[in-house]
Amino acid sequence: MNKESDSNIPILTKKKESLKVILILFLIFLAFLGLEIYYESLSEFIVMTAIFASILLVWLTILAINIYSITKIVKYRDNTVVPEEFQISSPKHIGMLIILIIFLVYIIPENIMDPSENVFQKIKYPICLIIIFIGIYRIYKDGRYSINIMKKNIKILFKNQEISYFNVENIAFVKFSRTENKASFFLLGNLIIGFFRNKEKSGNYPLMQLFDFKGKEFFRFSLSIKDYWLMKKYFLKYNVKTEDLCDFLNDDL
Repeated sequence: MNKESDSNIPILTKKKESLKVILILFLIFLAFLGLEIYYESLSEFIVMTAIFASILLVWLTILAINIYSITKIVKYRDNTVVPEEFQISSPKHIGMLIILIIFLVYIIPENIMDPSENVFQKIKYPICLIIIFIGIYRIYKDGRYSINIMKKNIKILFKNQEISYFNVENIAFVKFSRTENKASFFLLGNLIIGFFRNKEKSGNYPLMQLFDFKGKEFFRFSLSIKDYWLMKKYFLKYNVKTEDLCDFLNDDL
């Protein structure tokens, strides 16, 4: 990807400008730290300068990694060619699964060791366990869906078994939006309970929705960012009307 294509991506330009500013600030604090050590300044000032320099270094590293990731994503997008046959799978949501498992590991010992005779205290842990198991099951189930595409033919698979089949000509309209893994927490006694759900707003995963000629949605599927571009190019290739609300190279990236 050349510099000219970089300049056409506002989010990448802004991040590179931020990187330069943070780099200058880091070098200034690093110079101050060197002078303080050389002239044996008060230890409190050395510690404070070192802390600020460390924070800037971490920030600098994260931003540099982010810029590198965006550059790779843009390169993938620009070079993506729609093959005649391909298969995509839904995102695995590993981060959310880890959070749920951590809650599970915390709640089971609490449930066993809680000696309370209070009815409320007895039922709160089973309720939490049920909620967490439902969340884990939903993530597991959603991760087993996939789409197999051969030219204009689209097959929906679950556990690699075909459950639905249609032609691209049956699709009147495709909408791409964002989904966000939304977690809502509340207190049940002294225990935190979380509800996890997908929210159709600005978020982390593209959501693909297919509509028939009656305007009815008949299929939706979460995509990775790479698969989002692949599917978008696929539908544009066959002149299917699309609405894109989740450009992952805008300022909300």
